Amino acid sequence: MQSYNCILVANMVPSSIITIVLTLACTVHDDLGEGFTFHDAFRNFTLLGRIITVMVVLNCLVISSDLLIVMLIDRYHSIVKDLGYSETYFVIIYVFMGTTSLLQCMVFIIFLIRGQLPEELSNLFSSLINSFTVITIAYQVSRIVALITIVILNDRLGKRLNKTSSRSVEMLHKMLTRAINTVVIFTISISRTPMILALASPYTNDTMIIDCANTFTACIIQSIFLCDMLITFYFVKPYRYFIVSLFQKDEKVFKLSQTINRN
Repeated sequence: MQSYNCILVANMVPSSIITIVLTLACTVHDDLGEGFTFHDAFRNFTLLGRIITVMVVLNCLVISSDLLIVMLIDRYHSIVKDLGYSETYFVIIYVFMGTTSLLQCMVFIIFLIRGQLPEELSNLFSSLINSFTVITIAYQVSRIVALITIVILNDRLGKRLNKTSSRSVEMLHKMLTRAINTVVIFTISISRTPMILALASPYTNDTMIIDCANTFTACIIQSIFLCDMLITFYFVKPYRYFIVSLFQKDEKVFKLSQTINRN
């Protein structure tokens, strides 16, 4: 469970950035204007400031989503490594995940700052910019395939553990797998579906649809981290018991204070 805790803590960084930035920025998309416009705390941001902010949010979303899938892979890895499986396969998988995540982040950066680039660099990256939608959809599909594959593998591993491992190992695997599966499926469903709609919206040539799709996507992504935490606390019993114990202690202190006041 140690590796799960480490990845969970690492995932809190990009997830917190996404939530805080979108909450403070009150992001609204204006297709006829300058794209995403900010209100409230970030309302005085320049165009370059808004571009950088959107870039940070999108790249944090890529990192956060991939870390959730890595959680599932690590869950499978942590069990099968004790069964004599080769570490090489997992090294290749982790390198592939990291490389493709980095490439997707670079594509986001180039696409967003294309208007700020010198003409020579803009021409150099023109083919990449024109292929932005195709590359992004291919990346999303690869993650969906990875998710389906690792969920199936973990399910098969769970059935195998029923026959070969102790009850505690079996229950731990089931608990963590169930928690990660729920979080990942929720995150993929809530974030990827609106994002695909936002990427597809320009092909409608309808300004209202484009603005609604992009603004809706920003609002949905803003709530993901909170929902992920609630799901994790519900499914991972040690975390749930810890949170419940905090309230129980407070209740005992409250009752004790009432008794003292009466006396």
